[in-house]
Amino acid sequence: MSKPNPLAKANEVKKTRARRASKMTEALVAASGETPLQHMLAVMRNPKVDADVRLDAAKAAAPYVHPKLQSIVHEGGDKPIQFTEIRRTIVRAGS
Repeated sequence: MSKPNPLAKANEVKKTRARRASKMTEALVAASGETPLQHMLAVMRNPKVDADVRLDAAKAAAPYVHPKLQSIVHEGGDKPIQFTEIRRTIVRAGS
């Protein structure tokens, strides 16, 4: 029979408190009508706010608005990468 982990109960209490705090935060945000991202964008766009504060708000909001692209590795082995030319035809209305 294994010994009970004394930290298991403490970890469960921490998780419960975190969930409760998260739910309370969600309720406060919903009641205010403004999400944290909306607030950061409002600060960033406000010309009356100091430029350094606006820059910090832009940096904080950027990952939510412009996600980073994921890098990929070509695993084609010995085969060369093939490129296909794609042509786009523009059709004018009424033609």
